[in-house]
Amino acid sequence: MTIARVGVDIAKSVFHVHGVDRHEQVLWTGKYSRRKWPDALCRRVPAGASKLIYLPPAPEHGEPTEAR
Repeated sequence: MTIARVGVDIAKSVFHVHGVDRHEQVLWTGKYSRRKWPDALCRRVPAGASKLIYLPPAPEHGEPTEAR
């Protein structure tokens, strides 16, 4: 199977990456530094992957949150 979608949770110094195939089966999870995550992404994800999903950081204490 190949990775179809990747989710990235961006923290201050660490990126958590999660890749699934077209059947939502987890194929890859990882924790990388800011400097190393692009290389890991290029090694694991084929050029034709359909989506890269950015997960914004959680709001700081006291900040208003956007209604969804």
